[in-house]
Amino acid sequence: MLEANQPQQNVPPQSKDSTLLTLVVAGCGCLILIGILFAFFAGKFFMGVMDPPRTVKEHIKALNDGDFNLAYSYLSVEYRRKHSFEVFKSEIDAFSDSLPVAETSLNRVNIKNDKATVEGMLTGRNGVVFPVRYILVREKRQWKIEEFDWEPPGEQQTI
Repeated sequence: MLEANQPQQNVPPQSKDSTLLTLVVAGCGCLILIGILFAFFAGKFFMGVMDPPRTVKEHIKALNDGDFNLAYSYLSVEYRRKHSFEVFKSEIDAFSDSLPVAETSLNRVNIKNDKATVEGMLTGRNGVVFPVRYILVREKRQWKIEEFDWEPPGEQQTI
């Protein structure tokens, strides 16, 4: 009963400015959330596209460093089943004049499901440029080299 005797407090109605501010803050929050989600999915896509060339570059780096065991580890199970370590090393030895590779340009990447093709040019330490083509497969969520083709350089010509 005491409450009935007390004067009622007037609660001022919420102003339009306050409502507008709430809407602006909520809208900004939504835009930030959309931006974060876009960045996440774009990053996943970009990383998926960049993984095959990264595997190829790591393979070439291992060869440049003379670490043939590491280079062999980038090859698929199927490749290693068909080619022993000695056969792999002999294939690379044919390019010993060009190793270590001075420049790598991998400019064509094509990914379809669990297969990828990476093509480009390598410039050997001796200045010879030769085309390369790698076919990769996804094994246990990693890209592995199933096949690679380094086209032997022809005879150098001086102009």
